Amino acid sequence: MDCNIRPAQWIDKAVLRDIDLKCFDDPWDESYWLYWFSDERVVLLTEVDGKPAGLLAGALMEDGFVIEKIGVKPLYRRIGVSNVFLDACKDITTKCPEKPLIHLAVPEPWLYPDSPDYIAEWIRAVGFKARLPYLSNYFCINGVDMDGIRCTLEVD
Repeated sequence: MDCNIRPAQWIDKAVLRDIDLKCFDDPWDESYWLYWFSDERVVLLTEVDGKPAGLLAGALMEDGFVIEKIGVKPLYRRIGVSNVFLDACKDITTKCPEKPLIHLAVPEPWLYPDSPDYIAEWIRAVGFKARLPYLSNYFCINGVDMDGIRCTLEVD
């Protein structure tokens, strides 16, 4: 597997939208993607063997990097693409003044094994730790409000 990662550009908007549609039930609107292409934000694109495989959108904050969206197309899951993203996030956090963290908020239902979007195993496998308190009504997915769970990953 040849996996490359690079900063995405606005010219990649159709590719990002395609990945978003294949990964999420409630993809971001094209106008929302425009918000992400600014100096304060990071949008990364991975390609596996030259084909678009995943996306990550986030922002660098004082205490680390906040992942707002991470998605890998089903065909490319379980082969290490998310680890490539997390390594890139760790590199980005070297700009933090303190011991940095990687932050991720996930909808609470996604942590239950009967969820079609179940990701608890991935969260544990890559080393994220859930933090309290819950984020009340943090997400609105397909018109349904959901609590969020804040997770953090310490960067070595």
